[in-house]
Amino acid sequence: MENNLVEVVDKLLLLLPTLEKRLIRPLELEIKPSLSILQYNALFIMKNDGILTMSELSNKMCISKQQLTPMVDKLIDNELVERMTNEKDRRIINVRLSERGYNFLNDSKAEITEALKKRMEVFDQDEVDTLLKAINDIYSITKKLG
Repeated sequence: MENNLVEVVDKLLLLLPTLEKRLIRPLELEIKPSLSILQYNALFIMKNDGILTMSELSNKMCISKQQLTPMVDKLIDNELVERMTNEKDRRIINVRLSERGYNFLNDSKAEITEALKKRMEVFDQDEVDTLLKAINDIYSITKKLG
């Protein structure tokens, strides 16, 4: 098992930069996003999880609250996110996606989907099926990491 884990780590260290180079960067160049990848990540997390405290959001994003605060402030300035005080404890700040944020994400997702579909047109059906299974397997397995 130890050898397999080392191989998994080695493959991950190769995969992550490859994904960055072949999917993320070209996607950013094509759609010229108005937000950073981290900001999109925050919006997608809020869309999936609903109302979150700033601490919960920072934990889910694996960034410090000090890094999160200015990023969320920009999202609030763009009216994509709403800040609310916690009803039980006024010291706690909650955030949630605004209606404009939902609309923005839906529009962005459609644009990202089209751009990624275009990039993946080089795959035949077997490769698409293999990629989908691999992504589903990786997603299912990595959820165990916590």
